[in-house]
Amino acid sequence: MQRRHSLIPALMLAAGMLLSCMLAVQRSDWLVLAAPFALAFSVLAGDALDGRLRGLPPRPSPSAMILAASFLLASLIVALKDPGLLKGLMPLLGTLAAATLPWRGRRDHTCLEAHRP
Repeated sequence: MQRRHSLIPALMLAAGMLLSCMLAVQRSDWLVLAAPFALAFSVLAGDALDGRLRGLPPRPSPSAMILAASFLLASLIVALKDPGLLKGLMPLLGTLAAATLPWRGRRDHTCLEAHRP
């Protein structure tokens, strides 16, 4: 089976990362707190689009949902101490999300398919 790869999910994640970094440096508290949600949404949307382009159901994988939830939880923990600390956290979380892109295509294989001769 030939796989189709696309750059669009990665560009969607990059746009979400830029938006979250832009929101994190705002002076308004509610805009600063919107930054983690923008990043989490871009992770979920990029993963859903990646699945649709691969011919899978257009929904985020469980691993993308866990990743987005962990971003929100980590951001909430940091923001409770000082919302200004989100400025440095958003680029780090975006980099972590981008590092997961190469492994997203493996979600449609099971262990049994991987060991077939």
